[in-house]
Amino acid sequence: MVDLNLPDATDGEAVDQVLGYGIATVVLTGSMDNDTHERISAKPIVDYVTKQSPGSISIVQKSVLHTLRNMKCKVLVVESDPAHRAYLKNILLTQRLEVIEAESAAKALLQIEQHGEISVVVTAYEMPEMDGVNLCMKLRANFSSSKLAIIGITKSANDFSGVRFFKAGADDIIHKPFLVEEFVSRINARLDYLDSLRIIQEQANRDYLTKLYNRRYLYEMEIYYSAMPSATASS
Repeated sequence: MVDLNLPDATDGEAVDQVLGYGIATVVLTGSMDNDTHERISAKPIVDYVTKQSPGSISIVQKSVLHTLRNMKCKVLVVESDPAHRAYLKNILLTQRLEVIEAESAAKALLQIEQHGEISVVVTAYEMPEMDGVNLCMKLRANFSSSKLAIIGITKSANDFSGVRFFKAGADDIIHKPFLVEEFVSRINARLDYLDSLRIIQEQANRDYLTKLYNRRYLYEMEIYYSAMPSATASS
């Protein structure tokens, strides 16, 4: 966490110094105008926080927790335009996320099979052979929203592509052009949602004191494995 204006570094030099070491950086600033926003947004920082009230401390804490969490998460970016794919990748890398790329829907499906444990898929709408909506439908056939978040990117808020994304099972959409802060907020919101679901599931399936799996979980697993073909054949 670095203050943008220090007595001996009034023009953000301390921020550049810390970024030069490859350290994830949250910038603190006393005010935010257009010039300051442009200056900060040009730097590969995790986030910036305006020091307006004691509540700003909780925002800083949230940014730090997001950064530590994101280091363990994978995001798949599906975009046929190399320049825009690189743009999205760079934003996600500043958030310390592991980024996997795919230039087509077919390549995206292969990446899902090879890597696994992908938390979020960010997909463009317009792509050759298979568009983002059809990719979304294929992903939803195998992954629920509790296992994989999907964010669709569309060119305009006035066309029908956003509705098609939602009907295909997307969790969120974002329209071009968008601000970096908006894109980052959407990504972190989906990851927060997945974290919350995991916590609820753990609390429902484990004993609070011993952390051992409870009767409910074991009963559901018994039903699941008994329904598998291999279990039926062996019996």
